[in-house]
Amino acid sequence: MLSLTNRYAIYFIVILGFCVGCTPREPFVYYQQEFNRDAPTFGKKQINITKIRICYSKISTTSKKITLLAEKECAKVNKYPRFIRHDTLFCPISTPTGAQYLCESK
Repeated sequence: MLSLTNRYAIYFIVILGFCVGCTPREPFVYYQQEFNRDAPTFGKKQINITKIRICYSKISTTSKKITLLAEKECAKVNKYPRFIRHDTLFCPISTPTGAQYLCESK
């Protein structure tokens, strides 16, 4: 049987895990091949960006933040973002919603 001190330590760790896991994250650009070492673009600067996905949490993010992030990403290749649609199957569970943008020429 666990002592009272060990029980409190376990409860503390479990509660801490829930608190850390449930805190909303900032939106970010999702790169599908980011960790694929066999991809030809691994570790290289992207030259031509045509489509991007911004992952975000509806709880903590405004549409302005998402739009600014899309504008910043498309501006890397001198383009403007155009919203396409939302999706929910590609982003991690801490930022479950995705917004897809096309980066179009100026």
